[in-house]
Amino acid sequence: TTNTNIQQGNIARSRFINALTVEFVPGSTTQLRCVDAAARGAGCVPLNIFGTGLADPAALRYLAIQATNINTSELTNAVASINGELFTLGFGADDVGFAFGAEYRKMNSAFIPDTFLASGDVLGFNAGLPTTGGYDVKEVFGEVRVPVIEDGIVHALEFNGAFRFSDYS
Repeated sequence: TTNTNIQQGNIARSRFINALTVEFVPGSTTQLRCVDAAARGAGCVPLNIFGTGLADPAALRYLAIQATNINTSELTNAVASINGELFTLGFGADDVGFAFGAEYRKMNSAFIPDTFLASGDVLGFNAGLPTTGGYDVKEVFGEVRVPVIEDGIVHALEFNGAFRFSDYS
C-alpha cells in the first residue's frame, strides 16, 4: 500500500528569510530587492509584513510550497491450518476435536519525505528524515477439545487445551 500525502499552502522557512533579508536596489532609495542573488534568480520578491494587504502577491507565491511525503507498507502473510475429529471416548459425548496450524507474517514500511520536509524547511514542522523498518513473525498454534459428558448428570463436561508460540524478529 502506498499513500502519498500532499500538503499545499506551506511556507518555506528559507524562502521566508530570503524575502525578509532585503536591500535597496543600487541607485534607488525606495525600491527593495532580496539580498541573495540566487534567491532573486529563483523568484524572490521582498515581503512586506507590516500591515494588512501590503504583501506583494509575487512574494506570497515565492513563499508558498507544496510538501509531499510518501508512506508505504507491505504485508506478506501465509497461514496453514488443519482441524477435525480424532476419536470418540464412548461416553455419549462428541468426538475429540483438534486444530493445529502455523502462520508467517512479514511487515515492512517506509516514510519518504520530500526535500522540504526532510530538511525541516517547512515553517511549523520539524525535519522528518526518511525512515524504514519491518519485522516478521513465525507462529504455531494448536487446540484440543475433549468432550467427556453431554446431557448426562451434567449438561456438558469437557476439557480444552490450547497453545500458541510466537517468534518475533
